[in-house]
Amino acid sequence: MMRGIRSWAIAILFLAHLVSVANAQRCTVPLVGFGPVDPADGFPQYYLDANNLGLAQCLDFVCDPALPVPDPNQPVSFPNNFPDEFFYQRAIANMTGPNGETFLLNLALEGSFINAPTVANGDQVVFTRVRVRATGVVPGAVYTVTHPFGVETLRADGVPPVVINFTRDIGRIPLAFATALNADVGPFLTFLAGAVPPPPGTIGNPAANQTVTGSPCGTNFFRVEGPGLPPGG
Repeated sequence: MMRGIRSWAIAILFLAHLVSVANAQRCTVPLVGFGPVDPADGFPQYYLDANNLGLAQCLDFVCDPALPVPDPNQPVSFPNNFPDEFFYQRAIANMTGPNGETFLLNLALEGSFINAPTVANGDQVVFTRVRVRATGVVPGAVYTVTHPFGVETLRADGVPPVVINFTRDIGRIPLAFATALNADVGPFLTFLAGAVPPPPGTIGNPAANQTVTGSPCGTNFFRVEGPGLPPGG
């Protein structure tokens, strides 16, 4: 199964949840830097990729309609009305297989706190995330997942219904913001085509499906191959 990805400008610890086979072929170009730490919240003001594209913190409801602040009717403020996670960039793809299987891909450059959901100064972390989840696939079988930043080989041995449940986070170290530079996201994915263009000042639309460009390997898609799926994914 294969599908395009939607992306928007919103943002070494290895976690592999319930997946005994988790081999990766990474395909990334390191980010080249980050902006000064914002005294208002303790996070870098932006991250910069090799294409000289800088993405700022998504701290409004335009770039992230689901921004998780305690009181959405009040201005964002640190620490009392600040999200326990936000994004510099996030790209999500969902698809359904021929027999009702479901697949999720989540790629992100994310800001959070080491003890989230507690928001506390000194606990700020920025990290990249690659997450793959699937239901309805053959238990115990091995699947190959291709996405814009590489290829993952994953065994479906999770707890049903989520029999593939894989997450790799890189950079979850308090205040060590440079650890996210040479991680799993880079360069940033940007809007290519879709019915609804990105809002001004963003590189994608969080409220609409779209295709993206920017994969350093030319794999601007989400593909899953393995038992029970059509040949070629």
